[in-house]
Amino acid sequence: MSLIIISCSKDDDKIDPSQFIGDYELKSCFTDTDFYSDAEGGCEIFKVGNTIRISFYVDKNSNENVSFDGYFDGDQVLTSDEENFGRIWEASLGIYIDQVDGTTYEFWKSSYINSGASSSSGRCQAITQKGTQCKRKASKGSIYCWQHKNNH
Repeated sequence: MSLIIISCSKDDDKIDPSQFIGDYELKSCFTDTDFYSDAEGGCEIFKVGNTIRISFYVDKNSNENVSFDGYFDGDQVLTSDEENFGRIWEASLGIYIDQVDGTTYEFWKSSYINSGASSSSGRCQAITQKGTQCKRKASKGSIYCWQHKNNH
């Protein structure tokens, strides 16, 4: 007779959101009933003190935009007011964010999207605070990316 002991812990399942730090470009945006084929936007995940923060902007179409700033508690994405926005999970080329309203945002790492692009193929023309050219892809019809197009 053999005895097998299996141990489970919720803490083992808790993800470390710092693994997602970086810049992302929107790849797709959808719900159970809608696919926003013309949606564009981006996401930035960064560390402030001991907190991993997220900022993203998505233009679903000409009448519907989503702008969000918040932080992580494990895989939970929370608003600055500590309300549940959704959850994050890892994808092969980036991340998914499942919003509590049923919308899913698929973001790919900007480095992956820009890896085959030359500087003349639509790179954002903004100059960052560090004095270098932004590395993100410019949004459709703009010379700026999702983050910089409203600042110029």
